Amino acid sequence: MMQKMERRAFLAAAPAPLLARMPVLSAPLSRQGLTAFLTARVDAMAKQWDAKRDAIRTAAGLEARNRDVRSKVREMLGPLPPPAPLRAEITGILQRDGYRIEKLLLESRPGLWVTANVYVPPGPGPFPAVLSPCGHYELARMHPDYQLAYIDLALQGLIVLAYDPPGQGERRNYWNRTLGANEEGLRSVDDHSMAGHLLLLLGDSLTGYMVQDGLRAIDYLLMRPDVDARKIACAGHSGGGTLTMFLACVDERLACAVINEGGTAHRWPVTLRSDGSPPVPDAEQNLFPAAVYGIDTCDMHAAIAPRPLLALIEEYAEPFNRSAAHIRARYELLNAGARFETAEAKARHAWTAKLRLATADWCSRWLLGRPGPAAESGRQPEPPANLHVTPEGSLREAGKGETLFAHIAARAAAIDDARLLPITRPDLAAFQKDLRRRLPRLLRIDLPSAPARFRVAASAQEEGLFVESCEIDSEPGVVLDAIAYRPNSGAARPRPVLLVATRGRTQVEPAARALAAAGFPVLCLNPRGIAWQQPAAAVKPYGHLFDTTTGQAYLAWSLDQDLFGMRVFDVLSAAAAAPGLLKTRAPLSVCAWGDAVPWVLCAAALEPGLSKVVCREGLVSWRALLSSDRYSHGAGVFVRGIFPHWDLPQFAGALAPRRLVVSSPVGALRQPVSTSDHLSWTRSAYACCGAQDRFLTPPEAVDQPFPARLSRWLT
Repeated sequence: MMQKMERRAFLAAAPAPLLARMPVLSAPLSRQGLTAFLTARVDAMAKQWDAKRDAIRTAAGLEARNRDVRSKVREMLGPLPPPAPLRAEITGILQRDGYRIEKLLLESRPGLWVTANVYVPPGPGPFPAVLSPCGHYELARMHPDYQLAYIDLALQGLIVLAYDPPGQGERRNYWNRTLGANEEGLRSVDDHSMAGHLLLLLGDSLTGYMVQDGLRAIDYLLMRPDVDARKIACAGHSGGGTLTMFLACVDERLACAVINEGGTAHRWPVTLRSDGSPPVPDAEQNLFPAAVYGIDTCDMHAAIAPRPLLALIEEYAEPFNRSAAHIRARYELLNAGARFETAEAKARHAWTAKLRLATADWCSRWLLGRPGPAAESGRQPEPPANLHVTPEGSLREAGKGETLFAHIAARAAAIDDARLLPITRPDLAAFQKDLRRRLPRLLRIDLPSAPARFRVAASAQEEGLFVESCEIDSEPGVVLDAIAYRPNSGAARPRPVLLVATRGRTQVEPAARALAAAGFPVLCLNPRGIAWQQPAAAVKPYGHLFDTTTGQAYLAWSLDQDLFGMRVFDVLSAAAAAPGLLKTRAPLSVCAWGDAVPWVLCAAALEPGLSKVVCREGLVSWRALLSSDRYSHGAGVFVRGIFPHWDLPQFAGALAPRRLVVSSPVGALRQPVSTSDHLSWTRSAYACCGAQDRFLTPPEAVDQPFPARLSRWLT
């Protein structure tokens, strides 16, 4: 059995008068308990795949493995659109000594334009070509180091197509010309993960969108009469090196590759950060569920074989060396050992002069059949404005096409507007049956098949209440912490309540005590990974994109599981344990705060035995996120691929005709929103079964404490 994931001290949650009478429990675990649990699962799976890789001893076996890797990577990228006209347009040309620079626009997907520069040697050609995706510099292809690399290649007689990824260069979604900077200080990595999480809701990936840009750039090169179609390479730095890995893995039109400081290192076993939290690369550097398929970065490098591959790094170190040895062995198995080489810069993370020359030499050797330059030309990079493809230096400011966020919003609107409203009771019944059948699979859970096991770890009495610290076995290796509050005197008609929150004891304790004092037996639940004493450390704006919860969600998605689904399962487990812990089999109500609201809505949609549901300050809909270019909700409320099937208002509607109270819902930035703008589907579901009066959306009452209102709603 794996280690217990959550075991916190009841002392932290108990009021002061109880301390002297409560036995001391073990020291509390932080959220790293969940990280350790998920990491152990990933590492165990990686160990199995290591054994399978080690069993490959023949060229035929490796070729079969590489075919499977390429196929699975294409699958994980998400659906790529069918070929469409590129509508390529040259908006300007700069003539320089020994080369020219063309300013290129091409349409990667309908409405999504790519800005690029093409460096062209003199003469009619055809020339070999190098595709160069960019790293995470805000200037992208206009960064001085990058320009010098392109010039080195062009002076060797190679065409270079360098393009901006989404969120960078002239494709910055937050660029504000008046400010001369991105809005709110948002960086390219923020831009990527903000869009990337939204695309996961749609069942897509930002990785797929970025790879699609590269594939369409290759299509464009093949259209040019001055390009030798048999000799196209890909060479990118940093994040562009990672994109080079993806592109060269899936597209065998690329004859050779240079992965320059782009992640040549095993991701598994997982190396945690110094504070014990999981690593969180930005969204496009992940493929899900890669751990299930056993596809580590080394596998994608090896899938490039036997095509020539150069891997570059700042300085040789164990992670890079281990991965390089793995890749080299695969090349040697294909009798292509001379086609894989490495080099180090012995310098900071940058496309330095040494690495630029190594890149030019590699591409010259394999595309031109001769060594590259011994030294750089001394040419100077252009001022960024000289390279602008659009007059304003921004597709957003120029109004060319649509931003990636506008594209995502349009996709979401098309899906949501096509949802059928239930008109009759049979319509609603059929919808509820279908949802209960399919939702567990989308949440990647199996519904509890037996009553949850539980234990009372400590108990005490105070002011007419029994207070108990409890443990609930949710699944093997997962122990949930809960606190039960029961009135001393049994109520004639007990009305048990499950409270689920995400910000610790201060969020639930006042309501729990007030309800218990009013005769309600109450069970307060901490779903996995959430502590009773949540730290209140301030984070920078939009820091949720790279926080511990995001890292945990990425680990779960790599396993083809879902952190959201796990927490839904925890709510269902607690509901199953509640009759034993609260000493009553009366119908159970449930109340949720904040990020717990979506989990509870899903749990209640799956479990008809939850008789009443109260939601406070929860996300009103996933469409609210998909319609915005920024949001403050973390990865814990995202489910891969859920939105084409249902949104939160459908889960709410599935509760009809049970009582549902939605109080103070919030939008993308946790701002108050109107229920009339978002919950029409829910209202229709309640109306079609004549239960309009059981769906309540009361305004916030500043003159009445929430516990008092909650007691009234649950009565």
